[in-house]
Amino acid sequence: METNGTERQAKKEEAWTQFKDCNDYRSFLRIYLEQRTMSCSQFAKLSGFARGYAADVISGRRRLTAKTYPAFEQALKVPSSGKKFFRLLVAVAEPDLFPDLKKPSIPKQIDDLRAKSWESARREVEKSNLSNSLESLFLESELIAVWAAAGAPSNGARIAEIKIRTGLPEAVVSRSLQKLAALGIVVYDENKNWYEPKDSHFFFRACQHSEIFIKYFKQAAQNACQRVVLASASEQELFISSTFCVDKEKLPELKKALKKLLLDFVDESIQPNGNQIVKLVSALHL
Repeated sequence: METNGTERQAKKEEAWTQFKDCNDYRSFLRIYLEQRTMSCSQFAKLSGFARGYAADVISGRRRLTAKTYPAFEQALKVPSSGKKFFRLLVAVAEPDLFPDLKKPSIPKQIDDLRAKSWESARREVEKSNLSNSLESLFLESELIAVWAAAGAPSNGARIAEIKIRTGLPEAVVSRSLQKLAALGIVVYDENKNWYEPKDSHFFFRACQHSEIFIKYFKQAAQNACQRVVLASASEQELFISSTFCVDKEKLPELKKALKKLLLDFVDESIQPNGNQIVKLVSALHL
């Protein structure tokens, strides 16, 4: 749920241009560190290796291996298209790491990624198109969990993978995928035997859909309350409540800053093919 983010997405997309111009994975990493104002040793620490390893890889003194490559990809905070682009650049230089990739198809895949947007697609749900069946997407937690676990456009997931990510029984996953396919929200690729979402995000404006927004947020908040009873001491989960004093006239500025922080966090942290679904609920209120 967000206001029009077209301008914000355009600025981010412009930042990916330098990455798309890269012809090898070492220059990709070099530009990544420059844009992040991050040192090689800092990146090495994030990826879990000795401080000099990243510098050696970027300079060409060492190569990525089957053991080190996954950690490098995971440490990169870029959209899924950017990770796939990096993976293909590595496959060109280190073909032994990806025996399943057909080498002749790699150049075309790279060109396709250069041509497409790297920003996550956020399709606004228009009020005129908001049917009762589409409303169920936001009100059935199992549906939205399966959708979130279905990967990304052109990089989907099989039923077994979705089952692991959601922790739901296979029958529930299958039934949910059938509903999502009927809604036109996910599509089934017979060649790859996976489902993939048509959009990475949906959003709708609370002012236009106040009733469904209230229902959805109340349910999300209730689920969080139930979860905190079980996981308040978890090292993986986070529950925060804070009450503090502010200048009333600065509330719109605070709201804007928090919203940007959360959206940037989601965009940078989302792993469409990760192994766990998480839920984020946030409210700033009087």
